[in-house]
Amino acid sequence: MIERYTPQIMKELWSQSAKYSRWLKVELAVMQAYEEKGIIPSGTFAKAKKKCPLGCG
Repeated sequence: MIERYTPQIMKELWSQSAKYSRWLKVELAVMQAYEEKGIIPSGTFAKAKKKCPLGCG
């Protein structure tokens, strides 16, 4: 993106922190599904979510 032509909302949407936040939400959702299916130990999702910065949405 060309910095001077990019609206602020687009800068925020495509920022590194926004990208990593979305990745983290996906990983947590996968972890929760794995826990429900018994692939990973019970309580793993809760521990990971508890350690997330800013609560992880």
